[in-house]
Amino acid sequence: MSLHDPETGRQPKMLQLLDFVSKHNIQFSAMGPQDNAASTTTPKIGKLTITEILSNWSEEKSIIRVELDSLTIWLTGKESLTKIDKGWDGELVEELSEIRQENRFEILNNFLKSISHDGCIQADTVEVVGATFAPPDAFKPNCENLKLADVQQECLLEWITSSLQVRREFKNFEIDCWSVEVPIRPFIQGLKVSEHLKIQCETGMTDVELEGIEAMDLTISSDEITPKAAKIRLEKFLKFGKRHEKLEIRTVHPQFFDAKRDLFSENWIVKKIPQDYEEGGEFIGKIFSGFENIHGIQDTCEFSCDYYGDAMRIFCAVYEKSKTPMTLYPF
Repeated sequence: MSLHDPETGRQPKMLQLLDFVSKHNIQFSAMGPQDNAASTTTPKIGKLTITEILSNWSEEKSIIRVELDSLTIWLTGKESLTKIDKGWDGELVEELSEIRQENRFEILNNFLKSISHDGCIQADTVEVVGATFAPPDAFKPNCENLKLADVQQECLLEWITSSLQVRREFKNFEIDCWSVEVPIRPFIQGLKVSEHLKIQCETGMTDVELEGIEAMDLTISSDEITPKAAKIRLEKFLKFGKRHEKLEIRTVHPQFFDAKRDLFSENWIVKKIPQDYEEGGEFIGKIFSGFENIHGIQDTCEFSCDYYGDAMRIFCAVYEKSKTPMTLYPF
């Protein structure tokens, strides 16, 4: 019997999936000594994403979707009953579905153990989205790119702690969790991020810590950052930033603060765009020239500093014209 489609010469999705599972030694049950030995040859993972989707009908039920490169696994469960579905390139392979009398979180932990190498998950990128549960014991990523998005406040610190067990140096690091109030600063102190750093929640980051960040593509929120430090970072961004990078700082605005006076260099050529509703000290407009960029970028930069109560948001990026064609409507 041929293992390939005679028309395309490719393996059917089920065989591709089974081959991938075999190469990565993927298992859903607790591993024994022999299995652990086999896992030492596990290939490196490109991208691992763990997403939890809550049920609209039952508080105890949820789906944990695990994406491992081209493989997708759905763990649909409630208490100690779990349906395991598997798919390839996002398409379900129904023949491989099964039901187990096990908790979905235990199955997830066993799965992560099986893809671990030397006690950690070797991957280029690891993402966790929408988790409302504590991280499994086997969640010990060793990756260059890490993202935690929409993780529930009650378990966010546990996910951060587990994520930083193995390494504290990254190319890209994101905590994209809005409206959470957790003492995050002790956990992220000393992080080294070279390209992209985005932390949406309050960090408590100081001026000195902001100055030490290597990444130019930066989104950070801290009430401790002063206008002086924000100005230094803005100047650094205009000099070292690349075309598609952005700078966004959220902090408090002092009394009598003025964005143009307190954030701009005297050498910059700028233009303010009048707004219908504008508070004193705000500035929305463009920076045309007056700075040198090491990457040769001479494009106009859009800039905004606007207030939200006692807070302010400072934003800067290379201006990009809208690609949406203009539509003229008849009178």
